[in-house]
Amino acid sequence: MTPRPRSIRAVCTLAIACGTSAWAQEGKLDAVRDRVDGKSDSAWDSDSDGDDVEGFFELLDFVFEVPFGLPCAWLGDGNFARAGFLAYPNCGGAGYWLPADAGADDKRWTIRPRVEWGTDFDDLERTGLGLELEHANRLGLDFTWNRWREDLTAGTDELDLGDANFVVRFAQGPNAAFRAGLGLNYLADERDTDLGFNLTYGADFVGRWLSAGLETDLGTLGSASLFHLRGTLGLLVSRFELYAGFDWFDIEGVALDSYGFGLRGWF
Repeated sequence: MTPRPRSIRAVCTLAIACGTSAWAQEGKLDAVRDRVDGKSDSAWDSDSDGDDVEGFFELLDFVFEVPFGLPCAWLGDGNFARAGFLAYPNCGGAGYWLPADAGADDKRWTIRPRVEWGTDFDDLERTGLGLELEHANRLGLDFTWNRWREDLTAGTDELDLGDANFVVRFAQGPNAAFRAGLGLNYLADERDTDLGFNLTYGADFVGRWLSAGLETDLGTLGSASLFHLRGTLGLLVSRFELYAGFDWFDIEGVALDSYGFGLRGWF
């Protein structure tokens, strides 16, 4: 029997509707999973692979030529001599990082935990935790954890994204410190856990009342490339820092961004 025209139109309409609905349910977090798993049929695909490769090498050239020499020259440091810390910023002196010849009574360890919340003012929210641990010998550890939550038409989606790094404080002065290191990126959710390699670079600045921070990460996550940029501006009150800032991730062309506030301790 030959199908009726109305029946054919009905079937086509239903197929188109189902396909559109399936595409609409793929959010940014699902697109991140596709990139990490090496899939290329995501609705978030782009034709920017050539630009990404060129940008990678330009960034690599910048990372190895400019950010190390200029901070060392600016701060008159770079010999990696032992250098301790004040109890907290501006406690009994200006700044936070002590010179190499400050003596044996300076603090040998610094621990800086933080908690923060952010949003992209649309469908994404981020809850984050961080911990920086450094010694007077200039070696340290850096941990971050972020829980991303996305509102979708049919519910919500969540995943954890973070890193763990070994860092070296290669240049410092009383009011500024620069660090660089390497470690691992990770993504975890109810489906799987993926790892990748990470290069990190960051700086902290403290004044009498204000603080600022910059951080960038470049690496991999599963089969995907990862780039992260972070900036903060804060207010110092004794051992605590109340700050506002942004976090921006690019995972193989999928952007996750958030703007928010947080609280960090200096111990």
